[in-house]
Amino acid sequence: MFFKLLLACDVSSRSDSSDAFDLMYDYNNTDSLNLYLNSVSWCDVFATSNNVNECWNSLTSVLDYGISLFTPVKRVHTSRKSIKKYPFYIRQLLRKKSSMWRRFKRFRRAQLRSKYSVIKQKCSALIREFIKQKEERIINSNTWCLKLSLL
Repeated sequence: MFFKLLLACDVSSRSDSSDAFDLMYDYNNTDSLNLYLNSVSWCDVFATSNNVNECWNSLTSVLDYGISLFTPVKRVHTSRKSIKKYPFYIRQLLRKKSSMWRRFKRFRRAQLRSKYSVIKQKCSALIREFIKQKEERIINSNTWCLKLSLL
């Protein structure tokens, strides 16, 4: 079930226009959350905000609190078989790739982008080679023939 939250507050103390926020969320049971959000005095929430970032932080803090109150916590268990296990040298290169991506996103330099691209290509090549070797080991072993014959 989708619900739409439309907030319009008159912020005439700072400007002559009104601010509007339009958000959509997907939840199964929204009655309690809707009541909570309708009870919030949005003009009071945004009255102390001086810029867009403060308005956004105020909005997200109210939404996060409401979601934490009325949305149940669900634990998700993952199977150990679904986790991809790579050798140390690939994991190390993946960490380096993510670090380079964070640096590029922070500083937005073309040089960092090219370094990231080089590391990304190395990662892709090493992962493809690792998977290829793993598949070849399975094919070359006799266990896959035994498994097929049991089916």
